Amino acid sequence: MSDYSNRTLLAVEPEPTGKLMQQALANTDMELVLAWDAYDLNELLNKKTFGIAVVSSEVLDGSWTSIAHTVRNTPQTDAAKIVLVMEKGTGNEIDEADKSLIDKIMPAPFSIGGFVEIMSQFQAEKNEKQWATLNPNQQKLLRVTKSLFGKHFSPEGSDEALSKAVMKESGQAIAAATQSGEIWDILETLKSHDSYTFVHALKVSSFMTLFGVMLGLKEGDLQLLSQAGLFHDVGKRETPIDVLNFPGKLEAAAWKVMQEHPGISEQILADSFDVPSEIIHVAGRHHEKMDGSGYPRGLKGTEIDDLSAICAIADVYSGLTDKRSYKPPFTTEKTLAIMNSMSGGHLEPHFLEKFIAMIMDRESSGLKTA
Repeated sequence: MSDYSNRTLLAVEPEPTGKLMQQALANTDMELVLAWDAYDLNELLNKKTFGIAVVSSEVLDGSWTSIAHTVRNTPQTDAAKIVLVMEKGTGNEIDEADKSLIDKIMPAPFSIGGFVEIMSQFQAEKNEKQWATLNPNQQKLLRVTKSLFGKHFSPEGSDEALSKAVMKESGQAIAAATQSGEIWDILETLKSHDSYTFVHALKVSSFMTLFGVMLGLKEGDLQLLSQAGLFHDVGKRETPIDVLNFPGKLEAAAWKVMQEHPGISEQILADSFDVPSEIIHVAGRHHEKMDGSGYPRGLKGTEIDDLSAICAIADVYSGLTDKRSYKPPFTTEKTLAIMNSMSGGHLEPHFLEKFIAMIMDRESSGLKTA
């Protein structure tokens, strides 16, 4: 049977639900095929293989249970996921025997966010089965990534879908970034020194990779973003814990020590393995600012490469939304307001605008990297 990430079957009246589904699936690789009634369904089953069947409780010319039975009894679709869209009621009134035919119930009114969430759950289940072929470290990283995406980009209650198949593209890119055991060893030394910095690195990597997906980047470029995020702070393993977790503004001497970590990160990455120069640059430049007031070199404007500029944005967002010893976690609204105030001075404005659009779950247009 074909992969259900790129086939779905619709057995309801195409209006208006069909248009809403088309809108929900516009940024995915899923193909939507409409069936008007049970007759159309039988015709389609003889021509196509489907992995998901979306069935209306008010399907024309027959009951939804007969449609579900047809799907279950067709060899090429017997393992398909079946979603029942309740046009009336919540589904609680359905008896257990009929419920056993379906995988998910989606009560009316039809919600784009709810529909995308269900499709994402199906994709996540498929991805997790594939994780068994990865090494334990990659599996661990993917589970952390999934948790982070779920926390920050849940579509519940939203009428706008998160662009692309997030876990498929972002998750696979992050997993590929840690294929080398030596890479994971570096992360483990960071984790053993300061668990917060380790988790922060995973978050920055996740945000950077997702941002790359939103920009339309693929494969190699996504892996660069993933690795850049994972290793941008590795030098902090040499920074004393009392400096990393000081509950307040650092004094001059301690601040000087903190400012050493980008240079240490560069050296660790250059000495440890054959890492791309782009990753080393990010480690050394993600605290540079567009107006030249950053550290360690005081670079400004176009002297800061795109990857480093993107990392700076993800780094600030992660830091502001985190709970630290010296501050509570800021809300998304407050965080984005603070970041907006940094546009052009601290953060690169063009990428910042796109990043904020992503966080706000808005449609982002594709961009090309330099």
